[in-house]
Amino acid sequence: MKTSQLTLLLTVATSLVATLGMPQPAQSSQPQKENKSKMNQQQEEVQKVITTMTEAFHKGDIHGVMASYTKDAVVVFERQKPTAGYDAIKQKFEETFSIKPKFEYSGHEVFVAGDTALHIAPWVMHATLPDGTAIQDSGLSVASLRRQADGRWLMTIDDPYGSFLLK
Repeated sequence: MKTSQLTLLLTVATSLVATLGMPQPAQSSQPQKENKSKMNQQQEEVQKVITTMTEAFHKGDIHGVMASYTKDAVVVFERQKPTAGYDAIKQKFEETFSIKPKFEYSGHEVFVAGDTALHIAPWVMHATLPDGTAIQDSGLSVASLRRQADGRWLMTIDDPYGSFLLK
């Protein structure tokens, strides 16, 4: 695999996190900040979309991943370079599966206003490149979701680089 392909895989992997809000055990002594008992039903429904997508992603289930997005979704796989279109987004996710990234989150925040929701989660990603090199990255996932006519929540914008402008 060429260096440019490895760089692309790393970039794609680190940017997938906006939607990958699956609760994981906190790292080291950092407490898990998510408190489901304080979430109302709508917030829990939004959180379930994120959790379900994360589980599908960890399994390499592209259909499960894509079922979490609207047809007109935008995913930021590289900082300041949004990807739109079902086929383009699907291809970038599939490319990322080869390094088997695993995501851990230190907390989740969900806000709902009518048929719009916002999910925010700090993340850490661990993966292994094809040459055996271990990699790690981190960031702040920001995902917007829209309630569909049938009541389901789906992601419309997925940006794992929510803290980009702060740096």
